[in-house]
Amino acid sequence: MEQGILERPGMAKKAGRPKKPGGEGKAVRQNPDLYNKARIVALRRGLPIGDYLDSLLKASIDRDYQRVLRELAEEGGAK
Repeated sequence: MEQGILERPGMAKKAGRPKKPGGEGKAVRQNPDLYNKARIVALRRGLPIGDYLDSLLKASIDRDYQRVLRELAEEGGAK
């Protein structure tokens, strides 16, 4: 009788990776042609694709983020 209870399967596990708090490590869709070109450049330079893309994107994103923060501060001060 006890053996039947132990053999029952539990709940099925969710497929995929476990979610991280804050959405860290989310998948992002990219233009496949651009991704393939970037992958080739990264391979040629001996870099992981993530490091190569980070180096390209960081300056642009930081600049735009600061601009958005300034705009929000101006909107908040105007109210």
